[in-house]
Amino acid sequence: MYDLISEFEVYLREKDASPFTVRAYLSHLKKFIKWYRDTAGELPETGVVGPLDIAEFKRHLQNQNQKPATINRALRSLKIIFFKWAVEKGCIAQNPAGDIKPVSEVKSAPRALGRYVTAT
Repeated sequence: MYDLISEFEVYLREKDASPFTVRAYLSHLKKFIKWYRDTAGELPETGVVGPLDIAEFKRHLQNQNQKPATINRALRSLKIIFFKWAVEKGCIAQNPAGDIKPVSEVKSAPRALGRYVTAT
């Protein structure tokens, strides 16, 4: 799995992703791997990770009281970036995160509007 992570990092850099973006994607991927190892007692193997694993990881992040935007960034990194790349590369047959829905985000009023409404 770590060889695949290294290849993924090279891919991101070749795509001219910013250093911040590369660091963020790799951080999300490593959090997933750590969670998987802690939960399953072993490192995930390519092709073994399934939709249930991704759904349980999402639930894990929710149970840690992560904000919806934070959870969705992590899911997006896995679903749209890493697993999509792994499918295109031929490492896996299908994206295990393909049907995972993002967490609903409650949008609040802009702060300036909130102050105005409160003041009147």
